[in-house]
Amino acid sequence: MRPQRFERLLLDAATSIPGVTAQTLAAAGHTAHPYGIAVQAAGRTTRWQIVAAHQGDDYARPEPAPTLGERLPEPPLAAVTTDPATVEQALVAAVLRGDQGEIRAVAPYSQRPDPPAVAYGATFDLYSGARIYLNAIS
Repeated sequence: MRPQRFERLLLDAATSIPGVTAQTLAAAGHTAHPYGIAVQAAGRTTRWQIVAAHQGDDYARPEPAPTLGERLPEPPLAAVTTDPATVEQALVAAVLRGDQGEIRAVAPYSQRPDPPAVAYGATFDLYSGARIYLNAIS
């Protein structure tokens, strides 16, 4: 899955969360990052950047057919508050609900014992070998 398609999945997933509205970063006027969404929830806007890595993928060619596997269990959809961790949890849950079976594993940043430099977001490992990083940028 390439960033463009993940962005569509993420946008559809975000808009399915009660009390949440979302748009692409480009639609929100944020042009510093080519892929991502801006989420409005609980009176606050957070921006989420999408970065993808897939060794050997040639972006000059059409995207290959999805590689499917066993779907991950769908976690409960968390209520969204002003805490970015709740937005992260709701986005992960909503993405897994919308996934057709491409996601092999997901690691939310806020649940790691030693969170990375970006405190909120998630890494999605796909059956195709691709990896998608969803990073909170504000």
